[in-house]
Amino acid sequence: MESIEEVKLSPKSIVITVTIVVSIIIAYAWYFQIDPRLILKFNPYTLLLVISLYTLSWLLSAYRLLLLHTTICDEKLSLIDYFYARLIGGLVAYLTPSAMGGEPARAYYLTVKSRCSLSSTFAIAIMELYIDIIFINVFSLVYSLKYLPLSIPVILIAVFVLFIWTYILAGMMSENSIVNRFFEKILKHLPSWISRHYYPFINSLKMLKSRSLNLRILALIIATTIASHLLTILVVYYISLQYTTLSFIEAFTGYVFSLTLGALPSPGGAATVEYGLTITLDPHAVIAIRVFMYTYTVLLGLIAFIKMKKKLDKKSVRTK
Repeated sequence: MESIEEVKLSPKSIVITVTIVVSIIIAYAWYFQIDPRLILKFNPYTLLLVISLYTLSWLLSAYRLLLLHTTICDEKLSLIDYFYARLIGGLVAYLTPSAMGGEPARAYYLTVKSRCSLSSTFAIAIMELYIDIIFINVFSLVYSLKYLPLSIPVILIAVFVLFIWTYILAGMMSENSIVNRFFEKILKHLPSWISRHYYPFINSLKMLKSRSLNLRILALIIATTIASHLLTILVVYYISLQYTTLSFIEAFTGYVFSLTLGALPSPGGAATVEYGLTITLDPHAVIAIRVFMYTYTVLLGLIAFIKMKKKLDKKSVRTK
């Protein structure tokens, strides 16, 4: 999108979001009378294991992004570039008070690194998000029945998110649909650069849909999606085992519940993620999981973001 020259992380927004996230964690620890020293007593070998598993999970999601990107874009980047794209998306999602902060940032990074248009890369990011929405919310609905009434918010959000996203995406890719007519009216009142990119974005979505139906590509997308999530669930499981005994299914359930509720536009997933995890996990584990995943994503995301900024600065110097 021509009017976007760089990705910006507002210092004020970052401070507010991190403050809220940390405050929620502190309030949560106080409510459950958790001694912070217990969190610090973490087996170093287990820490090494969960770092390895979490990194592998991000790499698998990066490979899925590679599959989607090369489906409609002629240029193939290195796996580390897709890894950075995923991390930058996670960084922005964690540092901004938005339910969908990561996708535009991920799309922008891919556009900076490749010759693919932002319309196409944003379509890739949205399709990637939708795949995760299906995986997460279907399983949330299946397991939520066991945890009523605590899981009522999970059921409501899962049904709403699945319906809205499916209805909007299907409508966008259908000719003369109510959704398309609605957006066409809205576009008349929006900046011209948005309307110029709307139809290329829709065409990219259609292309992704048709080409992803190739059995090999579809199988790889499904496999990497499942494997990536299962590795993160193993992180939740092994961290939880430091504080209590639990089954893998309990770790799985807490994980999908937290991501379903994380769709709500709370800063950095504050409160919503904690609630989802707490339905099935020990409060000590919830604190440890949140601190670990938040710290990992922010630190590595900042490294990727700084590398991108340096590349943009070099391009800016050469064009002057």
